Amino acid sequence: KVDGVENTLSYNQLVSSDIPDFFVPQDVKDIFKKGGMQIIMINSHYAAASSEVGNQLTELTKLVQSYDKGAYLTGEAAMTDDLITTSETDFHVT
Repeated sequence: KVDGVENTLSYNQLVSSDIPDFFVPQDVKDIFKKGGMQIIMINSHYAAASSEVGNQLTELTKLVQSYDKGAYLTGEAAMTDDLITTSETDFHVT
């Protein structure tokens, strides 16, 4: 229920918990779960580098880290936000 989130896609949405994990093909599992990590794809209505997506990223980060302190967001919007923050700091330093 985060503003601007159009939809999400996760392993648990595709595969019922009633289905034993060994029935799911490994290539499908590798898309969502690998190396002890799991991905949840979130599609946003907002454009990357907009103030709306910045607020959305802040809210999503708080939400995911309330479940897992080691969780992080990645993707176009998150990386663009990181570049904006890094550039702002670099401009002040230089």
